[in-house]
Amino acid sequence: MDFTLHSNNTNPRSTDYCKLALLYFSKNMGTPMTRYFFKSLAVCVYLAICVATNSQSTGVDHGAAATQEYTAVFSRSKTPCTENDSAQPHIACMDKELEEIEVHLDAFVENLRGTTGSHEELDALNQTDAKWRAYRESACMLPFKRFGGGTIRVPLSMKCRWTLDRSYMEQLNNLFQNRSS
Repeated sequence: MDFTLHSNNTNPRSTDYCKLALLYFSKNMGTPMTRYFFKSLAVCVYLAICVATNSQSTGVDHGAAATQEYTAVFSRSKTPCTENDSAQPHIACMDKELEEIEVHLDAFVENLRGTTGSHEELDALNQTDAKWRAYRESACMLPFKRFGGGTIRVPLSMKCRWTLDRSYMEQLNNLFQNRSS
């Protein structure tokens, strides 16, 4: 009994095992083929289920991780940095807040990538993300154009980023809300 798969493939998939089993059993016609055929069919079905389950569980892990990132952002204050409205302390506080949100936003989007069901869906998500980030940069530069050298431009720009980041996460969350099922 030689069950060696003669191939350059070092990581055979379930279909390779099915081919191997069928090849072995077709060479050994002296034994009752029916019994071996059903056994090999059962092995193939089992391996196919294992491969499918493994890929689905990876998607579930990404979905749960995305939910954790979303929750981390939306469990934070809806009105951050309001205890001190003077410019420098407010800017320092918002800078920390934006850093925190940005980390969670990046991880959130990365985990959503793991839940996509096709290359087309992944490409669409990547294109949307790139275009949204360009929009955010453009929109949040408006206070610099509108208020020139005024001190209000930095806090307004930071508030813009904070609002848009959260809004983007909400939109993606609504689109992918069934990601862990």
